Formats: sequence, C-alpha cells, structure tokens
Amino acid sequence: IFLGGSIEMSKAPDWQAAFADKIASLPIAAFNPRRIRWDDSLEQDIKNKALLHQIDWEMTNLDKANLIILYLHPNTNSPVSLMELGRYSQSRKVIVCCPEGYHRRGNVQYLCGKDNVLLLNDFNELVKTAIVK
Repeated sequence: IFLGGSIEMSKAPDWQAAFADKIASLPIAAFNPRRIRWDDSLEQDIKNKALLHQIDWEMTNLDKANLIILYLHPNTNSPVSLMELGRYSQSRKVIVCCPEGYHRRGNVQYLCGKDNVLLLNDFNELVKTAIVK
C-alpha cells in the first residue's frame, strides 16, 4: 500500500504512522513517503539531488503498489497528492479519503466520480476499506 496524501509538516497530523499502527499485525507492506528529516526549504528543481531522489522514490513505489491510498487532510493543500490522484485515478488501485473542509474537495469529488475512484470521508473508514482490499 502506498500511503499518499497530506504530509505538510505542522499542518497534517502523522496519519501515516496511525495507519501503519493499525495494520502492523497484518501481512501488508506499506510505502510511506513521509520523511522525519525533510527540508521544506529545498529548491523545487530536479537539479536538487535530494528532491529528485524523493520524487523518484515516490513515483517508483506508486507504480509498484497494488493499492494507493490518498488522505487529504482539511488543514492542507497537498498539491503533490492532487497530482498523484490525477496520474493514478484511472489505475483502478486508488482509494481517496477527502473529509469535509478540504479546500479542493469539489475537484476531488468530481474526478473520483468521473474515474470511478472510491471516495471516503473518514480516516477510520479508509483504514478498514484498505485492509479489506
């Protein structure tokens, strides 16, 4: 499972850790893109080797994952997650959780409806659904 979605430090809770705790006893591998020591001030250019490495790691593991979950926390913008949703929405391997209050919820609702992506409103529901998949 790729744990995509809101990461914005200080705005998004570490929901990836909460998710990992809930699946710890199950035979499920999770790709977690959250980095404890991530420098938000890195220049946004692929000439930056640290940034390029992170982007490549994420894209490689998004491709590898059998299931991609995207949790869009209402306190965040999560532009990379929106890009990932656009890229993988037709892959048939995405589940989205977009609670009320997310600033682009209407766009997410539209794309999920158009591409038949399961859209949930609650984090606990996301965890339960992902485990069943």
